[in-house]
Amino acid sequence: MKRLIATTAFLILAANVGVHADEGDTYPDLASIPAPLAQQVNIYNGGYEEMYVSNMLQVIRNAAADKMSLTKGDIEKAQERERRATGQNSVNEILRFDVNFDEKVTADEILQTLKSERGNNRIDDKTREEEVRNLMKRFDLDGDGTITYAEAQSATDAQNKRILRNHHRGQSQLEALLALDPDKDGVLTVTELESLARKAFRTVDTDHDGIISPSEAQAFQAALRPEAAFPEGCQAPPPSDSDKIIFVSVGQAGAISDVGFLREGFNNGLVRAERQVTGAPQLDIQPGKGKLYIIAQSAQQAIWNVTGDTQRISRLVLAGPGSNYGQDEPTLQIGAAGIDRGVVSFLKSEEYPNCALQVPFSEGASMEAGDTIKSAVGKLLGHPADSIMTELYGSRISIDADGIAAPASPAPSDDVSGLDPETWKEVRLLLPGGLARLKGKTIISDSSTEPYPVLPGWAGIAQLVHDGVLVPEARADHATRIVVDSEGGPPESIVGTGNSVVNATNGVVNIVEEKQYRIVKNLVEFPPGLGGDRSLRFVLAKGVTKPDVQMPVCVISEETGKPLENNWLCRGRSKVLVIHGGVIY
Repeated sequence: MKRLIATTAFLILAANVGVHADEGDTYPDLASIPAPLAQQVNIYNGGYEEMYVSNMLQVIRNAAADKMSLTKGDIEKAQERERRATGQNSVNEILRFDVNFDEKVTADEILQTLKSERGNNRIDDKTREEEVRNLMKRFDLDGDGTITYAEAQSATDAQNKRILRNHHRGQSQLEALLALDPDKDGVLTVTELESLARKAFRTVDTDHDGIISPSEAQAFQAALRPEAAFPEGCQAPPPSDSDKIIFVSVGQAGAISDVGFLREGFNNGLVRAERQVTGAPQLDIQPGKGKLYIIAQSAQQAIWNVTGDTQRISRLVLAGPGSNYGQDEPTLQIGAAGIDRGVVSFLKSEEYPNCALQVPFSEGASMEAGDTIKSAVGKLLGHPADSIMTELYGSRISIDADGIAAPASPAPSDDVSGLDPETWKEVRLLLPGGLARLKGKTIISDSSTEPYPVLPGWAGIAQLVHDGVLVPEARADHATRIVVDSEGGPPESIVGTGNSVVNATNGVVNIVEEKQYRIVKNLVEFPPGLGGDRSLRFVLAKGVTKPDVQMPVCVISEETGKPLENNWLCRGRSKVLVIHGGVIY
């Protein structure tokens, strides 16, 4: 009995020694943590070791046939399941249009089904017709006016290949994990993965208390900040030896265009054409002697409004968001106006169009990443960037005589034609760059563009007020409390009526009372980009026909006092804004 107790005590001691020895097993540094392990570290709101390990093991539990070990065969089966699941919805959607069950679907059958399902109060005729055209274009492979089941399957298979090619570009998470197999026997067991996961976590958890602290998370983020690099396969025309190379990037444009992109998106398996809010950052070229090779990218759909001495530009390379998966030849939704077509190129690869750099936009991060951006441009063009300018919210970027890019204040525009002047004053608080009137100009783009029937966002509100479709009214359902905490002075509290838009510029606080808008004439289309904005409320006046369009905002019936739809958007809200040193928090 004593021998058994002693043996048991020895085993427990040995096990504990093993655990403590394992706790000291870490990677050489944070940057050495393998990517599939680093990506799963939860650095927000603290991260617990047991939760992290459990989440990592769950990957194997979900994919492995025996729930214990991951193999190449498991990965292939997981990808096949994903392929089948991806195609299921698309094929089913086509089959449901077969009204007469003759195993063929015509454009008339699709239109008939859409009308019977949605009636006339959810979607207008033009949008229905766009849906029908898109579906026929995608599935009617032989162009004979009918979609057979075989065509639906073939088109879906081709679509799946594009999706999976983009989704699995490089290694999937499962493939990357299997590549970490310590003994290289082609099998990653839960025991092996647990050991790797604890090693990764303890590399981040430097004090080994089982929790990632804010300071540890900050160090982890800094170490794993990726070096800026263009995706593999991206190519651009070579610059000449005398060109000044300039890289400019905006996250969101502080100006909008009156011409925009259409994007084909999937909605319940259907291809839908939707108008996109298209920005119009200004790229202003100052007079100078040197030639400029400019890479201009935007994180959102944009048309660069090029002004000034455009003859200095030897090449303008545009990068930005790509179109959806549904197109046979994906395109970029980026463009330029005011420049000769012959000097414009689009930065994309043959496989997938989005070749934009992933760059930080905060001032400190941009300065810190400057060298890596220059290096990335150097790898792409064979010459590093001479000047870099990244702006999170950019209205105008100016390039001076020496080829140095810098943010500049947007030029004020007095052209309010077609817009309600008072409403437009309020819009300019939100869009300092205003409205770029590009309609009628030559737009050089990789995707098709068309003028907006109704301008996007708040600019569309100004347009509809001008046209007499909307009438602004005071709204006082909830109060906004605005606390102005001036530097060096005591806080001041302002209570406004209704929800308010606040602009704190140069220490001046402008309070613009939010309004509700009565729809007094038939509304053809809501401004694109208003979806989900709970600060907007519309009231449908008595006698006005209910809009024959989808409603992405709150619309109240004046007659019943109840929401027409989207009831959750009609809930009122109150808010507190704190302004400190001219900055809204």
